[in-house]
Amino acid sequence: MGGQAQADNGGAVALARKLAPFVVFAVIALIPPPAGLERNQWIYFAIFAGAIAGLVFESASPGAVGFVAMRLVAIFFWAHYFSSSITSHTAAIFPIVLAIGKSITGMPMTELVMPCAFSLGLMGVISPYATGPAPMFYGAGYISRGAFWAPGLVFGLVYFAALLGIGLPWLHNIGY
Repeated sequence: MGGQAQADNGGAVALARKLAPFVVFAVIALIPPPAGLERNQWIYFAIFAGAIAGLVFESASPGAVGFVAMRLVAIFFWAHYFSSSITSHTAAIFPIVLAIGKSITGMPMTELVMPCAFSLGLMGVISPYATGPAPMFYGAGYISRGAFWAPGLVFGLVYFAALLGIGLPWLHNIGY
């Protein structure tokens, strides 16, 4: 008799996990949009929130989880443009990326953590304040603002593509 109750409870939990994304979408969609947002923008946000709830409550396909992991690594890497140093960037953004990744069912944490950690060494090229020596190079007047930012963007794109295109397969190949 106890086993039957557990089986029914397990079915209810599975149903609740499948319905959670739709409930999140419906609840947000029914709330009037905040001032400054149009209704279609609010609905788009509701769809996004429902999709995130789906990733949190229900296991997604490995491809979808991998895509989300790559997006989190991209957010971590490119958000450095808004930070004054690698240390402050890591202290502020890394825990958030890890918490989001950990909350997604089936997320391979090593394949999320390692590219984020590797990207810290690449961030020195993307802005004139990215690393300790960068302000000295920029401040000495040898490099103009445009000459620092433009190659930083180009090299940032190249290094980030290499991180995802070479680094991730290499990690997978060596067993991480």
